[in-house]
Amino acid sequence: MFVSLTDAVNLAHSANTTISVLPYLFVGFFIIYYMDKRSVREKLSVAVLFITSFWCFDAIFQLIFGVDLFGNTYISDTRLSGIFYPRYTLGLVLAVLLPVVLEILSKLAKNRIWIILAILVISIQISVIVLSGSRNAVIMLVFDLAGWFFYTLYIRRNISWRGFILALIISIPVITVLTLQQPSRLDTLVDVPDSSLKTLDRVSNHRLPLWEAAIRMSEDHWINGIGPRGFRHIYDNYRPAEGKYNHDYAHGSTHPHFALLEIMVETGLIGLVSILILIFFLFRKMNLLADNVKLDVYPWFLGVVIAIVPNIAKAFYSTFWISIVLCMLFVGIANIKGSYSKTSRL
Repeated sequence: MFVSLTDAVNLAHSANTTISVLPYLFVGFFIIYYMDKRSVREKLSVAVLFITSFWCFDAIFQLIFGVDLFGNTYISDTRLSGIFYPRYTLGLVLAVLLPVVLEILSKLAKNRIWIILAILVISIQISVIVLSGSRNAVIMLVFDLAGWFFYTLYIRRNISWRGFILALIISIPVITVLTLQQPSRLDTLVDVPDSSLKTLDRVSNHRLPLWEAAIRMSEDHWINGIGPRGFRHIYDNYRPAEGKYNHDYAHGSTHPHFALLEIMVETGLIGLVSILILIFFLFRKMNLLADNVKLDVYPWFLGVVIAIVPNIAKAFYSTFWISIVLCMLFVGIANIKGSYSKTSRL
C-alpha cells in the first residue's frame, strides 16, 4: 500500500486509507501477546460461536416476523440483512467466520446430544448464509465446507460415517425447510437462463463492466498500481463502451467487486504477489506444527483466504473488510505462537 502511493491517482484518499491501516498493527501485537494462553484462545472461539449464532437467531426472527429483534425490516424481500441492516453483509461475514464455528463445534461434539446440537447450529448458519441472497456468500460457503472438510479429514485421517450420515439426515431437512420459507429468495442465486454476455453481466450483478475497466487499469499500472481506493477516481477513463452491458455506471463504483483484481489494480503486481507470498508462508509455517495445533490455526487462516480469494463483493481495502481479514490473521498467528514454549522462536 505504501509503495503504491508513489503513483496514486488520488494521493489524499490513498494515503488516508494506507495510514488508517497502521493502528491495526498495534491491535495485532496486542492479540498475539494476549492470546498466548490456550484458555484465552478457546474462549474467543466460543465467543465467535455464540455471536454468530445470535446473528442467525436474529435473522431467522426477521425471516418469520418481517423485522429482526432490533426492529430492522427487509431492505429487499429476497435478502435477509438481520443485524447488519441496512447493508447486505450478513451472509458474507458468517461465511468468513464459518470455519471457526465448524471447528469449535467439532471439538464440543463429544456425545450424541452435543453432536445433534452442533449439526442444528451449522444447518441454521448455512441456511442464513443462503437466505442472505448473496451469490458471493454462497460461493464462500462452498469454499468453507470443502476447505474445512477435506483438510480436517486429511489431518484426522478418518471419518465417522455414522456421524456423517446423521449430519445429512438432520441438516438437509432443516436447511430445506428454512430456505424454502420464501422460494423467491433463491431466484437471484439459481436463475441463469443462458450464457450471453448481457446475461452473464446480470448474473454477476453487473460486475462485468467493473472487471473490464479494472483489467484495463491494471494493464496501464501493473507494477505498483493506482493507490488504495483509487478505482473510483479514474473509472471514467476506462469505462466500457456504452451499451455493451446491461448496466452503465454513470459515476463508476468505489471498487471493482473482485478482491484479487482490486489488489492488482490498486497496489499492482507488488501488492498481489506480496499477499500470495504471505498466505504461502503462513500455511507453510502451519504445516510444521503438530496436528492438533494445525486444527486450531487452520480455520482462522482459511477464513482469511475466503475473505480474499472468492470475494467478489466487499472492497478489500475498505476499513470494514480489511479489519476482519487482519484480525483473523492475527488470531491465526496467535494460535501458532501459543503452540511454542516461551523460549522457542516463532
